[in-house]
Amino acid sequence: MGILNKAADLAQKGTVLGLMSLFGFQVYQIGVNVIEKQAQNRGDHAEFIAKISEKVDEASKYKDSIDKIPDRYDPDDDSYLKNVPKLNTKR
Repeated sequence: MGILNKAADLAQKGTVLGLMSLFGFQVYQIGVNVIEKQAQNRGDHAEFIAKISEKVDEASKYKDSIDKIPDRYDPDDDSYLKNVPKLNTKR
């Protein structure tokens, strides 16, 4: 029985070591993918902020201009939509 117990202990140690190694490798892969996705989203976010900043700068040039302000409210007027940046565009 001594040899069988040693063989069983060795098999158990090998199995535990293998499963823990697999678990560690999976955690590593998930971490790398998360960091990569965050870096990609950071770049997308910077593009959105740049588009919005560009539109704000463009609108601030005309903030004191009298001829760019509408005289009355028109509920059917949707001309402001052409100045809204398109943020949902996919590459």
